[in-house]
Amino acid sequence: MLNFLGRWIGPWSVASTTSTDYFGKTTLNDPARKHLKAQLISHLSRNRWSSWRAVNGVIFRKSLREELSKIVVPTLVIAGDEDLCMDPSRSEQLATSIAGAKFSRIPLGGHAITLEQPAAVNAVIEEFITSLQSPRSNH
Repeated sequence: MLNFLGRWIGPWSVASTTSTDYFGKTTLNDPARKHLKAQLISHLSRNRWSSWRAVNGVIFRKSLREELSKIVVPTLVIAGDEDLCMDPSRSEQLATSIAGAKFSRIPLGGHAITLEQPAAVNAVIEEFITSLQSPRSNH
């Protein structure tokens, strides 16, 4: 239904409703972070009318799970432990399908983990990149 409304009325019509799916309960319940939701609603509302195509592409795409074993580069998969869009356990399964991939679950964050916990995300990425530069790297 939301996809239909977004397609025919415009992205602004569903921005407020869908914005709560991006954030974890910790962020949504923190009055000091109310601005994050407002910023996301503003951003989503400005999407092109044709953005429904991208949404449909994500919702209805064929699974590429069998392709994951072909990835041969160092890979980092990050998930917020309060993600409502993709259960963190699915992200962890995705990582186990990629040889040598590292998985990191970040506390107190949802699907918009880079907005909710930027310092934690940056630390995980920095640690991952540093591990690739180390002579003992297993990648």
